[in-house]
Amino acid sequence: MSRVFVPTKKPEEWRQLLADPEKHWKKGYSAYELAYRWQESEGFPEEVTKALSDSSIPKITNLEMLFGFPEHKVYFPPSRGRPSQNDLFVMARTQNSELVTIMVEGKVSETFGPTINDWLKDKSPGKQERYEFIKSKLYITTNINQELRYQLFHRLLSVVLEMERYNSAAGIMLIHSFSNSNEWFEDYAKFISLFSVTPNIGKINKILDISGKPIYSGWVHGDKKS
Repeated sequence: MSRVFVPTKKPEEWRQLLADPEKHWKKGYSAYELAYRWQESEGFPEEVTKALSDSSIPKITNLEMLFGFPEHKVYFPPSRGRPSQNDLFVMARTQNSELVTIMVEGKVSETFGPTINDWLKDKSPGKQERYEFIKSKLYITTNINQELRYQLFHRLLSVVLEMERYNSAAGIMLIHSFSNSNEWFEDYAKFISLFSVTPNIGKINKILDISGKPIYSGWVHGDKKS
């Protein structure tokens, strides 16, 4: 895969990066809404800046956005498996010039995909290998509720792996919802409870600490493009 990336000049240029440009690029759908909200913002969108600032966590309250990479793929075992395709990968910098890795997942009314139980139904060796890798990298030693959504696990894993790759000081998994009713927040909340945290809309929570490096997660709400 090429390591050369071309900057986008308008939101429509995000479309070509989608797995299915015809199916996924529609007004009112997450890919479309996320592209417009982030491309037309000067750095972070207002609702993201507010959540970071309101967190009162010194490491992330005054982040500077450096780069954003739409539809960023992160590879992990097994090598023959599909990569985790993140809606947006953001590299940010703290006031002390430390790097912060951020993975953004856009949502409107789309679900977080299959549950762990449904995803593991065929019990293939590749899926089992990936499942064990995810648990080990996220330091999960207890039994996992099989009704939790698989997509949230590999989004968080993407944060961990890219933190390691770029030697980031911290990481954030961010859900950016454009749903008026914040659909599927309950599924997100159930996942975050795995780390003994109760999330709230618009709030950033610390959920993990790996080798002294904190990982946060939050759910923010943005308005759809009019």
